[in-house]
Amino acid sequence: MMESLSINKTASTPSVSYNTEANTFSIIGRSYPENARDFYIPIIKWINENYLQITSPFVLEINLEYYNTASSKFILEILHKFEELYTVKNIDAKIIWQYLQNDDDMKDAGKEYMQIVKMPFEFAEIAL
Repeated sequence: MMESLSINKTASTPSVSYNTEANTFSIIGRSYPENARDFYIPIIKWINENYLQITSPFVLEINLEYYNTASSKFILEILHKFEELYTVKNIDAKIIWQYLQNDDDMKDAGKEYMQIVKMPFEFAEIAL
């Protein structure tokens, strides 16, 4: 049985959760932890431990207001892990990149990730 994941957000870290019923992995908030490695490595470990149990359809939802350079490396690593579900395991999966209305920087960041990660991307603008 796959265990759910739930990390509450703080002033400098996003909430991270996996909803087993909706089959949705979410990263929401701001990400500029003092030590990005300490924050993200347990999440990547959880993904690695539960990877084989993830089924279709799967959604990776990212809604970040801000993230720093150190966080971007780990966000990309997470995207690549879920890309494997799509490309290797043939899981019906997609990324929903959410950004606040008028936040062109965050929208562009999603477009940059879309160029790197080979799986379906959707963009969702959130009204202010």
